[in-house]
Amino acid sequence: MKKSVTYFRLQLKRFFQMFPTIFVLSLVLFVSLGILFVSFFNQSSGSVRNSMVKLGIVGDLDEVYMDLAVTTMKNIDSSRYSIDLILIPDEETARESLLNGDIIAYAKFPKDFVLNALEGKVENITIAMTEESSGMGASMVNEIVNSVSEYLKNSSKAANAFYYAALDRGFDMSEDIKLTGDYSINIINMVLSRDSMYDVEEIGSAGAEEVEDRLFCGIVILFLLLWGLTCCQLFVPKKRALTTVLKSNGTGVLSQIIGEYLSYLAFMIATISLLVIGAVIIVPLLHVEEVIADVNIFKMIPGMILPILAISSMHFFIYEAADGFVGSMLLQFGVAMGTGYISGCLYPPFFFPRIVQQAASVLPAWSARVHLNEWIYSGPSAETSIILISYFIAFITLSVIIRWYRITRSEGGI
Repeated sequence: MKKSVTYFRLQLKRFFQMFPTIFVLSLVLFVSLGILFVSFFNQSSGSVRNSMVKLGIVGDLDEVYMDLAVTTMKNIDSSRYSIDLILIPDEETARESLLNGDIIAYAKFPKDFVLNALEGKVENITIAMTEESSGMGASMVNEIVNSVSEYLKNSSKAANAFYYAALDRGFDMSEDIKLTGDYSINIINMVLSRDSMYDVEEIGSAGAEEVEDRLFCGIVILFLLLWGLTCCQLFVPKKRALTTVLKSNGTGVLSQIIGEYLSYLAFMIATISLLVIGAVIIVPLLHVEEVIADVNIFKMIPGMILPILAISSMHFFIYEAADGFVGSMLLQFGVAMGTGYISGCLYPPFFFPRIVQQAASVLPAWSARVHLNEWIYSGPSAETSIILISYFIAFITLSVIIRWYRITRSEGGI
């Protein structure tokens, strides 16, 4: 036991002798991923802000009814929250805006369209869109414009039916204008309050996580995965003969692994703690608090314990299993980026084929991301905790087996 403690102290001292170099590399990685997260966050927020469907309206702007109708839709109607109507003076300008991507489609209204519609003459509306824009948004625009035509036609039929029904019941329609006015107001109210006829349900991506929440946790886990690259000089090159000598002097394989791993873990925690403290101080000065507004740092720290244990033991196992500087670096990078990518650290996992999602769901990167997300935003689950603990035990056990095998083989036992 005494030799194990001594070996741990020696390893810890050796690790911290390389602290300045590794801290600088860690800082570069930390800042790079931080910039990547902020850019992704701004892009995501911008896409939400710009998610309204832009529909061009081509018509006679001098026609008072056309201008009144569009102004009403833009300022009073409930569709103003999802559709941005843009008045365009002529079709040539509309076509140019369409080709430039400024609008998803445009609707051309015939001259005196509204005035004729009020008289019961409903003309066709021309819709123009590009082949590239013929997706869900364009289909929605098509349905909206078609519904306008249908509504006007049905309203015209209803107005005529109302007129003749009133005449049949003895009303003098030429004198009793109030009836016609009340009917028109009822039609307008029905249009403007049509959103009360249905409920809107927003279904989130993958049904579970907000994009920003998933992205923040994903970037944190990706940093932990890639951090192993900064420590290559701690493990490479390995002096295989030294492990044999240590074993012959009474420091067994298990003691070696535990001493080296605990030193690596302490070094990792110290480095990350300094980076987190620096981030807490600097982030308010950069005025990007809204990026992590929902993150409680003090609540986040306990949630990182199991991911750090699982991922650091994976780093240790990879360095123990790989031979040579190039092989260790390539394996660390490949595992970090490969597992991080399909586990949703950079890209929503539900975009991958189901078989890839099923394979990723058993990876340590996936469990670490989900565990951290649950810990920060909802609450930890026993399932992910058990999975991460199992990975930690498995990686340490495999490291012990590999070290034992190599020492035994070098002694001629195998």
